[in-house]
Amino acid sequence: MMTLLAALALLQAVPGQEEYQFERERHEFKLAGLLVAAEAIRTGFDEDLRLEDAWGFTVEAHLRLGEIYYYRFAGTWWDAEDDFPSSGDVEAETYTAGLGMDWTFGAFRNFSFDLGGGVGLMRLRDDADKETGFLFQLEAAARLRLAPHVGLCLTGMADFANLHFRTAETRHMTNLSVGAGVEVSF
Repeated sequence: MMTLLAALALLQAVPGQEEYQFERERHEFKLAGLLVAAEAIRTGFDEDLRLEDAWGFTVEAHLRLGEIYYYRFAGTWWDAEDDFPSSGDVEAETYTAGLGMDWTFGAFRNFSFDLGGGVGLMRLRDDADKETGFLFQLEAAARLRLAPHVGLCLTGMADFANLHFRTAETRHMTNLSVGAGVEVSF
């Protein structure tokens, strides 16, 4: 009889199946929202492109996966001036998709540092030539939330592209950008 009572007491101390399933569900990734940022950027183009530094515009969307990770989608557009006096303007654009993560620091919950990367395409066109090439992009950003759904961002980007725009062979080109903008989250 004493053994039976001890076994019943032990069974009550062991967590049930429902409690175990609840713990497992708590750790699954869930979509946590959407962030959309619009930024003005200044880009220093690779010397091989023979383009002047130019102002551009970036639109970026983050589809959140929990508190830290997100899918990153970005598009950037420039109207750059050519180094050649006889040539016209060059339209440049990039489109990327990738992943990112952000960190917040203890009591500074309204400030985060983000690091993201992605792959995509860079497209350049002028009156005489057009080219689309592969692109790898790295981004680092500091974000400051001003209100529950509105914030500011300061961004640095490096684009690594393979293009043969105005050259006979494909070249590896690096474009560096800095930008600042406004973001809205849902």
